Amino acid sequence: MDHQPYALWSIWRELAYSYRLFIFILGGVSIYSLFLAIRTMLGLRAIRSLGGDVTTARGSLEALSNRFANVRQAIGATFYLFGFVFFVSLQTAFNVLGLSSRPSMVVTAENFILHFIVAANVFFIFLVLHLIQWFVWCRLGSFRNVLDTHRPS
Repeated sequence: MDHQPYALWSIWRELAYSYRLFIFILGGVSIYSLFLAIRTMLGLRAIRSLGGDVTTARGSLEALSNRFANVRQAIGATFYLFGFVFFVSLQTAFNVLGLSSRPSMVVTAENFILHFIVAANVFFIFLVLHLIQWFVWCRLGSFRNVLDTHRPS
């Protein structure tokens, strides 16, 4: 590892296949999350534009909430999958052939650095997904509160 950039695309060639496969899975979950967040926000706008019918609005809001709960489950499952892949792959940090003139501890430390770089990038992506999810969930909650204040007596 002769370079300092820590972005995933700069270390792609050095990644194990398990990390590469996981990054594709994380990309799919990220795209799915972003798509559903946009769709949920547009659904809220459509419900708000309907106006008066509170019963229909509640049903639509419940459908949006259920869909968004599925996204939370997908992000959580992907997080656990990353934990599994990370800890299984972490064992390879000690694989040193000894064909180099450098001390094996230096090579092992560089291997650990590579694993930690991958983890930092993945956790940043999870943080962004969590913040997007949190924002949309707050919007759903505030809209639910508005509907609850307009309950028919």
